[in-house]
Amino acid sequence: MRAFIAVELPAEIKAILAAHARTLSAANIRGLRAVRPEGVHLTLKFLGEISTEQAHDAGEAVRRIAASSAPFPLRLNAAGVFPSEARARVLWVGVGGDLAALQTLRNGVEEACQALCFPRETGAFTPHLTLARLDERVSPAYRGRAVSTHASGWRPEGSLFAATKIGLIRSHLQPGGAVYETVAEASLTG
Repeated sequence: MRAFIAVELPAEIKAILAAHARTLSAANIRGLRAVRPEGVHLTLKFLGEISTEQAHDAGEAVRRIAASSAPFPLRLNAAGVFPSEARARVLWVGVGGDLAALQTLRNGVEEACQALCFPRETGAFTPHLTLARLDERVSPAYRGRAVSTHASGWRPEGSLFAATKIGLIRSHLQPGGAVYETVAEASLTG
């Protein structure tokens, strides 16, 4: 199975993100695929293809990490793109708030996963929520329109929330986009 570990988002935050994704979709930009709102997660660690045994071990790690981590406040931040505006492929919303607690949680996930023989991430952690993807063949005009619509239409007001749960999420890749299944989850209770 293809899996990752992520902070679960509350329904009201997913609703804010879904509204913005609908704005992006309504702009009729060829090659833009909005992420299903229920599939938006704050990814802490992408595991890739894992076995059933590895999923069990990762689920146990999720429970241990959650038991030693307390809930903390987060908020939605500015709109952004990867890798750059001129070559945008991913439209996302940043995450702010108690980033020290978020980094501590991510470090715990990295350490636990490394103990399970998953390679440690080497790049900087940029906490974000992916809302849409652009096909690499999108014209510069449509790409620019997507970036502009994303930046001008995003309003993060009322987006304070508490990180209270993490989960091991399975990703089923389908022609219409990924469908997600929570394999294991645990509340932050530390």
